[in-house]
Amino acid sequence: MCAQSLSRIFIVEPFNSGWIIEKLMRDIRDELVARGHHVNIGSPDEYQGEEVYFNSRYLYAAPQAKARVNSVFVTHIDDHGKESEIRRDFDKFDSFVCLSPQESGILRAMGCPPEKATGINLPPRASMQVKRPRLCVLSARYPDGRKNERWLLEYFDTNPDRRDQLIICLMGYDWETFGVDLAKRGVSFEIYRYDRSLPDEYARQKALLQDMDYLICMGFDSGNMCCYDGLEVGLELILPNISYHQGLGRRARLFDDRAGFFAELDEVAEAVIEADQVFEARGPKNYVAELLAHWAACADPARPVVVANDPDQDRQVLANNRSNYQPMSARRAAASTYRHLRKLF
Repeated sequence: MCAQSLSRIFIVEPFNSGWIIEKLMRDIRDELVARGHHVNIGSPDEYQGEEVYFNSRYLYAAPQAKARVNSVFVTHIDDHGKESEIRRDFDKFDSFVCLSPQESGILRAMGCPPEKATGINLPPRASMQVKRPRLCVLSARYPDGRKNERWLLEYFDTNPDRRDQLIICLMGYDWETFGVDLAKRGVSFEIYRYDRSLPDEYARQKALLQDMDYLICMGFDSGNMCCYDGLEVGLELILPNISYHQGLGRRARLFDDRAGFFAELDEVAEAVIEADQVFEARGPKNYVAELLAHWAACADPARPVVVANDPDQDRQVLANNRSNYQPMSARRAAASTYRHLRKLF
């Protein structure tokens, strides 16, 4: 049974509160449509015979007899009432889609057949992108090159792929021609220059620092007082291991030479790459691919019974989850009873 054979999906939306679930379901719809599926989102009475009936809110879910796959999107279970509610649904539905592989273990430990429970890591919004950090050089540029700014050019010559992970921000005098050199290498950069005669020059520079992520210095010329400005506004500092740069605390990352500076830039760039990879791996494309594969397996009449890989671990995850349950207040108990009666009638 291939995923493509389930060509029509109905996403059940019993109500729209403008919460993240509604936004997520529309991201899923858009990716399904891009893959050639026909998708509707609506209340149960708008169902038009689609093969997959995907309930977006598990606490209000009811199966659709005409659907080939009755699926439920399971968000947090945080009290005993919600646990009881979902336990009653294990025999009624073909599929339970949890927020992560770990949370699918919670359902298995409660008694959900393992072949019905899947955990797919919650995807980020389709429009989200990883922010590129801004690395600020706050200094004048000198003809003798004492600030070692050439190291930046050498770094991007050696690592041209890193130009897409970093934004270099030059703040001070005489950086204009250096910007031309960065541009030749395809590096994104910004230049800020306030004349020293400007009455609030220093205040404007400090205000700009608020929008930076790192303050970097490369010169081994007895330190740079801007390290205090960066520390004041909460920036990460990448500084030569000299003079009063030492002892600035955990925000200061000190290097001893050119290779050490390159290693610090690598660490910043690699953190961006890792975040990009997370967004790629967990994005709507991969999420929907896993979702379709799960639904296809659920629709296969020859699907074998699945045995949980590690029941003891599942039971421990359930125990940990229960330790964080909210007390069953009168309000929670009433809400649970209301939802149960609503499903009955």
